[in-house]
Amino acid sequence: MRTIPLVLIAAAVSACGSPAPPQQVTPTSSVSIQPVAAPAGLAAFPDFNQFGPGKIDEYSGKNSHGDPFITFKTDSGLSCFAYLYGTKALGDIECDSKNMPGFPATANGQDRQSKTRTESVLREPSNGPFQFWITTSKVDDSVKSLPTGQRLVVGDTGCAVSDTLLACIDGDRHGFVVSPTGSWAF
Repeated sequence: MRTIPLVLIAAAVSACGSPAPPQQVTPTSSVSIQPVAAPAGLAAFPDFNQFGPGKIDEYSGKNSHGDPFITFKTDSGLSCFAYLYGTKALGDIECDSKNMPGFPATANGQDRQSKTRTESVLREPSNGPFQFWITTSKVDDSVKSLPTGQRLVVGDTGCAVSDTLLACIDGDRHGFVVSPTGSWAF
């Protein structure tokens, strides 16, 4: 696996008000994200070392407040968003889809038949495990696709996409797996 330098957008502003220079993060041939035991019969949380590194700068942007984030979509129709906390972590990960693979029938939310229904996975409450929700969030199909076999990792947080799943984990060791064989969260 070759090493590709990644440029992260720095959120810090110096005392004179000018943006901080971009910070370089160089992925290593291995990452420290540990697999998590899956519930019986569901797709396992993958070994992120089996995925090639994606270029964070190709998926990053800033909101109207100057907060850096990444956003990507998968071939299976999920649109994902996460804040970038410098070179340390991804946080507030949320993925939305009009038809999420393996979406659990026990998902939280109301109005399961609504035409504006979106199937989402997010942390609610924010300090708890991820959960599946029926929401009215927008599915952003305009964002760049993260190719199958790649990961976006910052520190020991990130997301990885294969042809059969999307897996994400945050700095609190909470995460999820979206798979046609059954999606689950922790």
